[in-house]
Amino acid sequence: GTLQGLSDTSTWARGQAWGLYGLAIAYRESGEPLFLETACRLADAFLERLPDDWIPCWDFDAACLPGEPEDASAAAVAASGLWELASLVEDWATSRRYRWGSSALVDRLFSDEYSATRAGLPALLLHSTGNRPRDVEVDVPIIYAEYFFIEALIKQGADVGVGPARPTLVNYPNPFNPETQICYELSHEAEVTLRVYDLSGRLVSELARSEHHDPGPHTALWHGRDDAGRDVASGVYFLRLEAEEQAVERKMVLLK
Repeated sequence: GTLQGLSDTSTWARGQAWGLYGLAIAYRESGEPLFLETACRLADAFLERLPDDWIPCWDFDAACLPGEPEDASAAAVAASGLWELASLVEDWATSRRYRWGSSALVDRLFSDEYSATRAGLPALLLHSTGNRPRDVEVDVPIIYAEYFFIEALIKQGADVGVGPARPTLVNYPNPFNPETQICYELSHEAEVTLRVYDLSGRLVSELARSEHHDPGPHTALWHGRDDAGRDVASGVYFLRLEAEEQAVERKMVLLK
């Protein structure tokens, strides 16, 4: 039975967003294919049912009813989850569709209609709905909408590439998993060099050196060690990806 949706058989928008977000992370951590398959099905349904302005009604099945509020928090959760999911699927076209959907949601949340700061409020986003059936937190700023909005911005900001390479760091500081999975896409064939530096600029690890890579998505793992196999300390490091004669640098945080 439903608690916050319109009915037992309806699609509560934020619940759908929680599902695609949570199962994407569950797959990232476990490698269980069923989690990825289900996350993609949830993501596809979410994107297919979005209205023209991209911000869902609080329940997708309530959209046909007059005067029902939107839920910007559902859009924010989905934006972060879609970007996460895009880094996990193998099919490049699917990955690009999820990234495009995430970007479109963030762009819409940035607009004047949904910006609380432009309205003079001490918040980021307007028009979230906490619990419509109980008429609690309806059409207001909600803190978790802002959290996932910021998280989506961080993920997307880590994926602004130069030239043919678009790198993004998949996992975030996690003391139980010191590995950092680095994903990047190439629009065409390129020679790729991938290095990790510490704050002083010292080379810590060379993950790839002038390796020929085909177009499409690629991944590399940094295990939190230097090239001599020694564990490095927790802290801030920098990833430098060179493709042809262009380079991109991104900050990483390692926790142990």
